[in-house]
Amino acid sequence: MKDSKSPFKSLAYNYGLYLALISILTAVLIYALNLDPKNITISIVTTLLTIAVYFFGLSALKKAQNGFMSLGEAIKLGLAIAVVGGAIAAVYGYIHYTFIYPEFVEIVRENAFMEMQERAAGASSAELEQGMKMTEMFTSPLAMSLFSIVGSLIFGLIISLILGLIMKKTQE
Repeated sequence: MKDSKSPFKSLAYNYGLYLALISILTAVLIYALNLDPKNITISIVTTLLTIAVYFFGLSALKKAQNGFMSLGEAIKLGLAIAVVGGAIAAVYGYIHYTFIYPEFVEIVRENAFMEMQERAAGASSAELEQGMKMTEMFTSPLAMSLFSIVGSLIFGLIISLILGLIMKKTQE
């Protein structure tokens, strides 16, 4: 359906905000409760909530279009939700890891350095130093925020593709 009352924009903003809230609440809970960010339970719950946001967003689109939705429309909305949610979460992530919890960046760098030393036991100090420069570049709050947007887009594409294939219903 291509009319001037297209629900795409409002659905993308609404469900993108829900997606961002999940990311923000996860970061706050990890910080406030001093949890391990690699905790499998947190990852599973966050992933399921994220999939639910996409499901409800696509369901709302299908309902708004009288029960019809093409795969292309599902992917379009899924990516729009990912852009909105990812951008908001990235801005918060930058603020969080720059001002609220800057120690996290140092923890990540220290863990990367220890892992690098274990993996490359025979590496020279110059090689380790070069590896750490790369690690510092990729673990800056700005880089982590940019990676979160890219991750959001990739995950949004995959989930909206899968859900779109399951939920699509086109007019004959």
